[in-house]
Amino acid sequence: MSQPTTPPPDASEKTDRHRLIPLSGLAVCLLMALGTLGQMALNIVLPSLPAIGVELQLLPGSERLVLSVF
Repeated sequence: MSQPTTPPPDASEKTDRHRLIPLSGLAVCLLMALGTLGQMALNIVLPSLPAIGVELQLLPGSERLVLSVF
């Protein structure tokens, strides 16, 4: 009732499959910019939440829903 075993892959196949491709400096900079873009946008909106609530005539505390929509 034992299952047939398959031979282990050659070492050359394993290194070809797992070859690492180095990132260029431009790619790293773009990834960093994309990662910080969302955080920066939220930090810009947060200080203006009270003014948004007054302008849209929202109930106190409901202006936080703007972040969910954003």
